[in-house]
Amino acid sequence: MDFYEVVAEYNSVSTFYIPVALAMIMSGVNHKDAYSDVHRICLKIGTYFEAQEDYLDVFGLQENKDRLGTSIAIGKYTWPIVIAIGRSNSLHYNMLMDNYGRNDTFKICVVKTIFERLHIQSFYGDYEYDVRKKISSEIGHLPEEITNKLFKTIMRALLNRWPGSYESH
Repeated sequence: MDFYEVVAEYNSVSTFYIPVALAMIMSGVNHKDAYSDVHRICLKIGTYFEAQEDYLDVFGLQENKDRLGTSIAIGKYTWPIVIAIGRSNSLHYNMLMDNYGRNDTFKICVVKTIFERLHIQSFYGDYEYDVRKKISSEIGHLPEEITNKLFKTIMRALLNRWPGSYESH
């Protein structure tokens, strides 16, 4: 999971941190600790966003069915596959290796079935609840010069991306 988090954090810098840091600069925020706090929170939000994006690709709404399973078919390094590999026995592991990254409907179904047997959806629910709780706590401890309204809005937007999020898990 550590390498996944590094990749997700790297992707998060341009998506979350840079826009917020630029807004802080334009607003005249010059307290160095404020930038460190915002950087840390933005990386956590970005990692959560990446995991959610990966999860939705596999377990998302049927309205997006033309997109569902794309990451499985192309063999993308995603949150569900990282968790599945970590939780799998040798049989599941071998089946994942034989079927993941194959653009074949049957092989995609095999991978999704293994994800179901390994309770990836339930594991994601626990992960999402814990991450949201930690991020919310950090947002609450931001210095006064940084409005936490922006971060609360971002978290609410991520929660509202789909109706199955675990807000009150």
